[in-house]
Amino acid sequence: MMKFLNSSTCWKEFSVSELFELKKGESLTKKEMIEGNTPYIGASERNNGLTHFVGQAPNRKGGEITINRTGSVAHCSYQEVDYFASENIFSLKPNFEINLNIGIFICVILNQAKYKYSYGRTLNTQRILDIKLPLPVDINENISFEEINLFMNQLKDPSTDINKIKRSLISNNVIELPPTSEWKEFLLSELFEVSGTKTTPKKKLLEIGQGIIPYISTKGTNNGVDGYYDIATEKGNVITVDSATVGSSFFQESDFSASDHVEKLTPIGFELNKFNAQFILTILKQEQFRYGYGRKFNQKRIANTMLKLPIDANGNPNWQLMEDYIKSLPYSASI
Repeated sequence: MMKFLNSSTCWKEFSVSELFELKKGESLTKKEMIEGNTPYIGASERNNGLTHFVGQAPNRKGGEITINRTGSVAHCSYQEVDYFASENIFSLKPNFEINLNIGIFICVILNQAKYKYSYGRTLNTQRILDIKLPLPVDINENISFEEINLFMNQLKDPSTDINKIKRSLISNNVIELPPTSEWKEFLLSELFEVSGTKTTPKKKLLEIGQGIIPYISTKGTNNGVDGYYDIATEKGNVITVDSATVGSSFFQESDFSASDHVEKLTPIGFELNKFNAQFILTILKQEQFRYGYGRKFNQKRIANTMLKLPIDANGNPNWQLMEDYIKSLPYSASI
């Protein structure tokens, strides 16, 4: 009988610092490189991070996870053999017995956190050590490496029904939403105050210098983040909307500064959090096809957007249901 990671599997969060020892790479210029057989791992997300083969001796042992600190920031790869770690990566040396299955499994989970970082936010040691990893555990709340190995072996087995695995990953505990015919439409302006953000020019940011506060732009990726600086002009717990291009929208949990054409949605009469915000964003993204460079998602169009939402007994948006639904989804701990 096949065993899959499913709703009966218990999960627990572990910090990277609990599981790994972090090591820095070393500088090796192109002039210093000699041709050879040692894998040279750089800050690339392609080819498992391999950028060259060098003649220098390996400086790290196999059985480690590498994580890019520049370039493709925060991308992780599993290194099965001894290698040379460049100065642009960190190495995670496990304090447990690791193999290819476990290494790849952990890399997949770590790579889900990549969106939090960008070229403007170079990873440092503390940020890596603080990353949380949700992992399957046994009845003693220890990591169930046996279950991970079994699951990964099934993925490699050509006789495995992949669709069955996909179905098994859908938690049986997912909260059931009422049919959409029982939902109600609301003007976005009924739920949020729609307003502009204060534009912070790039020139001013360069004068202030890099920091830890996100700078939100009209980018449609990386949660809209276009660098990190030492200035905040807007409060967090709002949704930002790009009004210059295709109307990309993101939840901003922390305080931030912003570029031109970034609008913000401040909740009216309810508490916005990363869970109910994710529910709203999923619906908002369905509106993006209506907009583009020729038809901008301006404040008036944002305010007049209709959102169809599940409601409570009083006909108001059921924020708690939306939050609980998102929390019940598989891997919701990674949001």
